[in-house]
Amino acid sequence: MEELVKAKALFEKYKEISKEDESVIIFVYKKEIGWAFLKYVHELGYTIINKTLPFKVEYDKDIEIYDFGFHNSDIPVEEKEEIENAFRNGKLRCLIATQTLAYGVNLPADRVIILLTSYYDKEKGKMRTIPSIVDVIQMEGRAGRFGIKDIGYVNILRYRTSEKTYNKVYEETFTSSNTELYESLINFKNVLNDYLGEGAILSSFILSAYKISNGNVFEFLNRTFSFRNFKDNRKLNVILDFLVEKGYIENNKITPKGEFCISTGIPPTAYEEFLRRVKIDGDIFIKIRPLIYTKRIKNCLEPFLKDEDYIKFYDSEFIKLLKPFSFPEDGSHELIFYIKGGLFKIENIHNPPSELYLSTEVLHLSKVLIKISDYFFISNEDILRIAHSLKYGLDYNFAPIGAIESIGHIRANAIKNAINKKIKKLDFENKVSDILDLIDTNILSYVLSIRYTHKENIKREVKNILNILSKQKDKLLIDEKILRGASLFKLNKEEALKLPLNELFLKFKLS
Repeated sequence: MEELVKAKALFEKYKEISKEDESVIIFVYKKEIGWAFLKYVHELGYTIINKTLPFKVEYDKDIEIYDFGFHNSDIPVEEKEEIENAFRNGKLRCLIATQTLAYGVNLPADRVIILLTSYYDKEKGKMRTIPSIVDVIQMEGRAGRFGIKDIGYVNILRYRTSEKTYNKVYEETFTSSNTELYESLINFKNVLNDYLGEGAILSSFILSAYKISNGNVFEFLNRTFSFRNFKDNRKLNVILDFLVEKGYIENNKITPKGEFCISTGIPPTAYEEFLRRVKIDGDIFIKIRPLIYTKRIKNCLEPFLKDEDYIKFYDSEFIKLLKPFSFPEDGSHELIFYIKGGLFKIENIHNPPSELYLSTEVLHLSKVLIKISDYFFISNEDILRIAHSLKYGLDYNFAPIGAIESIGHIRANAIKNAINKKIKKLDFENKVSDILDLIDTNILSYVLSIRYTHKENIKREVKNILNILSKQKDKLLIDEKILRGASLFKLNKEEALKLPLNELFLKFKLS
């Protein structure tokens, strides 16, 4: 409710201070405010460019220029690019964003509006602002379009924050020398319990430091900027004891197990959790979840699930898979919901959220799985299926569908749902034409009616899917990037990069 109040006030301020011909970025300090803003303006009749939302938006005609869009870390990668290009090309009037847009994305605007608040940090004994002053400076840098308009405008809207407080925080901002790693040790509480959090950062850092320093970890840390003033060695010893106990360090040397983690980048805490899960009789994707250590995944669907969607999310199909692993709270639930096609039933989600965009991760994971395949007892074809499943969000048996270019997660799952009564598994040797032979347009239309209300939209989607399949009917159902990338870790470079796909697949499969 509070977010809606802020959103309404922010909209009124936007209308008051911006001009019709201006491109505007509004920075909000909480995603919830951005979503509330978007829903509010949608209810007022304004057009929204986002497709994956916490509420349903469906237009029965194409929109030339959108009124509003929202850019944050949860937005699917494909939609982020569409939103950024639309704003850049004048097809989006106003962009709502969190601070992630302030870094690394070149999107200048005529006017930047920054919503800011403050709070008292009891631990530090001083006031802080959200966003931080450093973030505010980055946001301000988006105002002004060089060569198009002579001047850019910045409006800082302070919520429950006086000008005096803002100025004081500004002055204090650059006096602290503590880094994130240093603070994580100072706030050391059950650090090894979260295998993807502080424990992951610190176990990796200390293991690497041990190797670089030939075991003189404390001396090495004293020479680093982050730890030179750190005096409490007890906390470092907890991590060192863990590394010795679990076999990463032995006789003052890094063991092969430790070298494996250093070479792959897998945090020892994450690798230990993987080794624990390997022994459990259960879903393969929950077993390997700890190896996808660069992604938090947990709660990434929360902004998009409506109240009625939680029944689908907590369906017994997914609960049964999680039970053998004692219901891990590391994003495993979201991951299997994605892979098993759960997103298809959430009609307001058109693309997977960015935390489930695993295109880069699957190549690294393939390398890791190849290295441990003898221990893990999986075949090279299993590794390819796992990679396709994770990259495209498809069930293990139907993972090859994802290799169809431009098909996307939702359409791929529509195809799976339309053919899974006729066939139980697709192989990488299959071609797109095999899917065309299996598809019944009436069944496909019925499947799509789960997501679309307007009959014209259903007809259009059926036509789009059939067109995509027809244009690629002779294509093998295998992702070339995945296959060639994985082959580099098993075959020689020339074979991996130059062999025709069908020959390469057979060679990789049997290697």
